[in-house]
Amino acid sequence: MPVPMHSTIPRTVPDRVVSRGYMWMSGTSFAAPIVAGAAAQILARHPDWGPDEVKGALMLTSTYLDGLDWQAGGVGEVSAGSAAILDFTPPNPNENLETFVTKDPSTGATTFDQAAWASAVSSEAAWASAAWASAAWASAAWASAAWASAAWSSTTFTSHADSAMSGLVTYSESTFAP
Repeated sequence: MPVPMHSTIPRTVPDRVVSRGYMWMSGTSFAAPIVAGAAAQILARHPDWGPDEVKGALMLTSTYLDGLDWQAGGVGEVSAGSAAILDFTPPNPNENLETFVTKDPSTGATTFDQAAWASAVSSEAAWASAAWASAAWASAAWASAAWASAAWSSTTFTSHADSAMSGLVTYSESTFAP
């Protein structure tokens, strides 16, 4: 980011100066107003949406940033325009956490059951340590699949209501028409 060299930040953290007048920073201070502006644009077009829908729209339409791990890049780069023009209510990004929101029996206040959440997380498979990057996706024989000879008109598609995303899938015969 451009910065005057005599200001406080380059004098406080000189190791972040990459060249005269420029330095690198974490990005949070720049990302926060960008995402706030994107949220405002979404709410202007969808005033009936709440925080979960806005977050869901931003997450659903973001672009994965190759080369960054999920902790550094989150769900990726936001696409405010794409998120704002969604013509359906996006899935709730906090759906899986709501299982752990309970009422405190003594006060009646809503609380997050951290112990139950920690137990569930520790019993799940270690997805974060899976070697997704080394999977041989590029060498899969996609081109040799017989897509043209598939009998699409006689195929039956079934929808399962296993998640909020299943309601977003549609099928039309005309999609596969020659």
